[in-house]
Amino acid sequence: MRNIGKEILYGGIFGCIAVIAVVIEVFLGGFSIDAVIGGIKDISGTIVAVLVFLIAIRQFRPSKSELSFEERLSSALDKWCMENANMIVRNERIDGHAYGIGMRTDIQDFYRSVPLTKQAGRFVQMPIIDAENYNKNDIKLTFELKKGIFFSDRPELQGEELNKAFNSLNELFCGYINNKFAGFASASGKDDSITVVIREPIVTDEDISRLIDLINTVYQAYLTAANVNKK
Repeated sequence: MRNIGKEILYGGIFGCIAVIAVVIEVFLGGFSIDAVIGGIKDISGTIVAVLVFLIAIRQFRPSKSELSFEERLSSALDKWCMENANMIVRNERIDGHAYGIGMRTDIQDFYRSVPLTKQAGRFVQMPIIDAENYNKNDIKLTFELKKGIFFSDRPELQGEELNKAFNSLNELFCGYINNKFAGFASASGKDDSITVVIREPIVTDEDISRLIDLINTVYQAYLTAANVNKK
């Protein structure tokens, strides 16, 4: 929390003391007209300092967010999707119990403006945005690997050979996630799917920021790997 300036703090405290003293003085004076007028005059000289003090307390006091958890998480995800709209193309509900974000499958789209109808696949699937789904341990996210993103120049990869190539990426990505987010999340995967388990509840704005950082980290890793074989 930011600190209230010493001048405001001391001025407000002594102003409050002065107001109390004036009220006591008026009381002891029997509330005569002269005492009341004198009290009003004395109070007017200190009331500004008191008001500034009260305003400062209200301004610097931590305030409870007016937005719900659902609104804050939705806003953060929408902002991230918009910032990466050249590759991230949609967010949606999946089967009524999950939330998904899609990614274009042609890495060249990163470098140009293309219609949103360009071919895309699912990038990440996560719980429906509801406070109850995130206020718990072991929240599961599933990232999907697409052949079009990583191996578009290797059409010969099929079946077990494709899975072997995906598993190499899986090992690379999971190691990166586990190193960067140790203690917060753990990643494991097989073939074309990576499962990331977030160990602690997502509740605060800081938690939401870290979740977005995790999603963005995987996204950046995808972009890097997809460009490795590009000439």
